[in-house]
Parts: sequence; C-alpha cells; structure tokens
Amino acid sequence: MLKRTLHFLQQKTPWQAENDLLLAVSGGVDSMVMAHLFKEAREQGLVQGRIALAHCHFGLRSEADLDAELVQQTAEKWDLPCFTKAFETAAYAEHHQMSIQMAARELRYLWFEQLLQEQGFDFLLTAHHLNDSLETALLNFIRGSGLKGLIGIPVRRGHILRPLLETTREEIVAYAKQHHIPWREDSSNQSLKYRRNLLRHEIIPRLQQINPGLLEGFRQTSHNLEEAEKLYRHALAAYGLSSTGEPPHQGPGALLRAKGKSWEIDKKKLLETPAPATILYELLRPFGFSAAVSRQALEGAEGIPGSIFLSPTHEMLSDRNKWIIRSRTEANSPLHIEIQRGQTSAELPDGRQLLMEWNLRPPQSFPDTPREACLDADKLKYPLLLRPWKAGDFIRPLGMKGRKKKLQDLFTDHKLSRFEKEKIPVLTDARGRIAWVPGLQMADWCKLDEESKNVVRFVL
Repeated sequence: MLKRTLHFLQQKTPWQAENDLLLAVSGGVDSMVMAHLFKEAREQGLVQGRIALAHCHFGLRSEADLDAELVQQTAEKWDLPCFTKAFETAAYAEHHQMSIQMAARELRYLWFEQLLQEQGFDFLLTAHHLNDSLETALLNFIRGSGLKGLIGIPVRRGHILRPLLETTREEIVAYAKQHHIPWREDSSNQSLKYRRNLLRHEIIPRLQQINPGLLEGFRQTSHNLEEAEKLYRHALAAYGLSSTGEPPHQGPGALLRAKGKSWEIDKKKLLETPAPATILYELLRPFGFSAAVSRQALEGAEGIPGSIFLSPTHEMLSDRNKWIIRSRTEANSPLHIEIQRGQTSAELPDGRQLLMEWNLRPPQSFPDTPREACLDADKLKYPLLLRPWKAGDFIRPLGMKGRKKKLQDLFTDHKLSRFEKEKIPVLTDARGRIAWVPGLQMADWCKLDEESKNVVRFVL
C-alpha cells in the first residue's frame, strides 16, 4: 500500500521526495493510516523532506480531547512534530452566520494555510479516500452539478494533496488492523441527519447490492469524466476561457472583454455558440456567480434590459446587447467633491483624476473631446461641486439657447447602460447649476464669449 500511495502521488501531483509535508490528522482511521504510511516512507528513505502532523480541536464533541491526546501521543511515539490548535467553532459560526460544518472547514483550512506559510511546508496532505470521493460525486449529482463535480474530489487543490484518493476505506481499515495502528471513531459519523452519512450508511450499501464493484466502477467513471473535462476545458479555450482556471484571455474569439474596471459579454455572440448556458456559466463563475444566476441571466437575455444579478463580490447588469460585470465595492463608492477656485486636481473614488488649469486666456480653438471643457471661470459661483447625477437633473446644453434637457434624456441619446450612467458625475456651481456633464455635454450659460477673460480648463 505504501508504494502504491507514493506512486499515485508521483503520477498525479507535483510531489517530490524532498518536499516538506504537513499531514492533517484528526485521529480517525483514515488520517492515522496516512500518518503511518509517511512515517514508514521516511524511515525507508522514500521521503527525504520534513513530515509533521497538524490536529484541529473544534470543541464540538465530548471526546475531542481524547482525539487530540491520541494524535499527540502517536506523534511522540513516531518521532514526528505535531501542531495542535483549539477553535471556538460555534462562536465563529454564529458570528459569520454559517453552519457549524462550514465554520469548522473554514477555520481548519485557514490555519493549515497559515502553518504552510509560517513553517515552510510545501504541501498539505489530507486523508480523503475513494469512498469519500464517491460520496462527494453523489452529493454533487443530487444537488445538480457540472462535469467537474461528478468527478468527485480532486487529487490536488493548490497546495493540498490527497494521497489516498484511490484507496478504499476497506483497504485503509485492513492496513490499520494489520499494523496495529490506533484510531478513534467520530460519533457524529453515525448520525443520519447529515446527508453524507445517509449516503454512506443507507444509499451506497443499496447501490453495492446492485453492483458489488461500485467503487471500482466509480474509479473508472471518474477517470473517464476527468479526461472528458480536459476536452471540455480545451473547447472552452476557443471562447477565451483558460483551460487551467486562469483569468480569461483577450484573443479574437474571447466573449468576455475587459473595459476599464468592468467586463462585458456580447449577448449576440454568446447566443450563437453551441452551448450558451454552459459557456455563460463558465464566464461568470470566476466572478462568484452561481449556476442559477447564469440560467436566469440567459433566460432574460432578450427581455427588457436593466436587470441586476448579484454574486458575493460582483454585480452584473443585463443591458441591451451585452452583460456588464463590475465589482460591488466600486458600485458603493460615494462621490462628493468640493472644488475651490485655483484648485488643480481632485481624485474620484474610482481612481479617475479631474485636472484643472486656471486663469487661461480664451483659446483659439476648443477641445474636440467631451472629456475636456473650457468654461468662463468668472461666470461660475464657488465652491464648485462634483457629485453623482440624480433623478430630475437637467442641463441647458451648449447651443440650445437656454432650453433645458433632462440628463436621463441625454443618457438615452448616448445609449448609456445603467452602470455607465452611475459613473457619470456632474459639475455644478454653488448655485446648483450644472456646468458640465463630463464625457457628454457642456452647459450654455457658462460658455466662453467675446467678454470672457479668465478661462478654466477641466479634463476628466
């Protein structure tokens, strides 16, 4: 079993014999066997790097102290360093409004990551085995999963390696008995209130009655799906999606395009692909959007624009011909900047700079870009204010002889999306009159004329 485990690691992961390894050990049979295997590997010279155990005490079960004691005693007996940490798991779960199981998982891996960095270990090893992978695949199937979820547990996730992933629990227990390895049973593993336990104790035994070779069948199916998933990723690369999970590239076929601090997806191009639902989900997944949100967005793709979809970190607007994605932190940045006469610059919350030049003479020609405006500084009342536009705002546009135009109508003329409208500031004077809508329109009342002597130039 030892040579098979190390061979599996060599074939499936970047592990090398000289790597330093941190082993997550709970005291259960799986992790105790894993620790014994790597202790034996070190003694036989098959592993040259450091090995240490890490044990989490979550304070959730009365027998947790005995689990910690077993791990510590075993580490001393096998001459292995052992790190232990106690957590206030229930309090953490309540504070972060999550389940106890999710809290324990989050605390565990945050601490493991900290140990990896502080102690210089190359990899964290966990004792997930083939039965665990089958249970995970079935849970994903029941919930509704993509191809990747049906593969089960991956052998590698970042710095985490799972050396026992093709070993059955039956093999692990037999090894523990053969080598007289002590372990402790987690009483919560018997409770059928957890879906995984219901699968383990009720559903999978029934499936094994239908097919006694269920685990071997799943192992082969998992391999087949893994190969299919590689082909799937390769096909997605044609639409700008990386086969390695990296950010989308900007090649000629890319459907997701960066535009400033936001991203855009062309609806027409997406709908012309062979599998719009799948491709949209993969485009949105790096931004934290769920499969359900992806389906809702696609169903409303040709409907009335304006719908907003949320993920924990981003928001997406369904516009006329595209979806626009931006960070939610960017959306919440306030804008209220007072500008005094003579001030030369001001920084907006999104990082843009408003630059100003004062006491200029009237220019021979005027800027041909709406990002610039030359105004009569003496017609303005100070301080000026750069603020967001609001409903009811209007401007008296240059050349319209004092007639009003609502900003909403101005935005409609320029076919601006809701997100683009939100980023438009307005420059007003102390009387509240809008002098300039950067990027779109200058007002008539503060324009330069033959009597203008002091010019202020704005650039945004």
